Amino acid sequence: MIERIRRSWSDFWWRPANRIDLAMARVVIASTALWIVLSRFDLPSVITFPHVWWMRVLPERKLRFFIGAGLGTERILWLLLHLALVAVIAGVFLRVSSFIAGLLLYHFGALETVLWTGNPYLRGYTIPALALLIIAMSASAGRFDRKRPDPESWENRWPVALIQFFFAGIYFWAAYAKLYTSGVRWIRAENMRLYIAGIDQWTGGPHPPLNQYLLSHPAVLSAMAVAGLLFDASFALALFSRRARRILIPIAVFFHIANGIVFHIWFQNAWLLLVYADWNSIAASLRRRGIASNVIQPSRQ
Repeated sequence: MIERIRRSWSDFWWRPANRIDLAMARVVIASTALWIVLSRFDLPSVITFPHVWWMRVLPERKLRFFIGAGLGTERILWLLLHLALVAVIAGVFLRVSSFIAGLLLYHFGALETVLWTGNPYLRGYTIPALALLIIAMSASAGRFDRKRPDPESWENRWPVALIQFFFAGIYFWAAYAKLYTSGVRWIRAENMRLYIAGIDQWTGGPHPPLNQYLLSHPAVLSAMAVAGLLFDASFALALFSRRARRILIPIAVFFHIANGIVFHIWFQNAWLLLVYADWNSIAASLRRRGIASNVIQPSRQ
C-alpha cells in the first residue's frame, strides 16, 4: 500500500506530459485574471482615499505588497497588468509577461482589502498570481511550436500539478476552517439558517423563493451542510484519480452555482476548474473528428 501511494504521488508530479495541458492552463488562468481585472474599474484610485481608510494598514503590510507609490505610477502599473495578461494569452514573451502579470496581481489584490475584507486572499487574485509565477518559472511557459514535435517531459507536468494542488487547497482549507471554527455545529440546520438569513438581510432584498423553502425545511439545510463539507474535504481526490475528477468537477460546478444562488457568493476562480481537464485527450478526440486537425501532435519518446 505504501509503495502504491509513493508511486501515485510521484506519478502525479513527475509523469511525462506534452505541453498542451500547460498551454491551456496558461490561457485559462490569464483569461480568468483578465476578466477579474477588467471588472475592477480604476482600482488604482484606492490610493487616493482619505487617510482614515489606511490607518489600520501596518507598514509591514505596505512593504509586503509594494504599496506606497503615487496614483500616476499605480495607473501605469494597472495598464501594464492588462498588457501583460493579454501577452500571456497570446503567447508573447511568455516567461517575462507571466512573471510581470503574477507580481502585479499580487500587488493589486491587496488594494481590494481597503474596500472589502482585510484578507487579501478572497478576492480572486491569489491562484492566478501564484499560477502565473509558476508558469514563468517553468521550462516552456506553455509555449507551443507547431513546426517542431513536442517531446513528452516531466518539465511539462510539474507546473500543472502544482497549480492543481494549490487550487485544491481552496476546498481543503474551507473544510478545515468550518470544522476548526464550528466543529460539528457547522452541519446543524440552525447554523445554515443563520447564514442564509443573515446574507439575505445583508444584500437588502427579500428571501428568494428557494431560500424561503430552505429556511422552512431544517432537514434539507442539514443535508446541504453535510454535502458541502464532504465535497470540500474530498476534492483533493481529484488530484490523483481520473474517475474522481469525472465526479467531483461537475459537482464543483453545481456547488458554485448553488452557492451563488443561495448564499450570493460567486466564486470568481470557478473557471480554473478547467485546469483539471485532460486537454491532450480532448485535442485527440477533436483530431479524430476532423474538427481540429491542426492541433499539435504529441510525440512519443
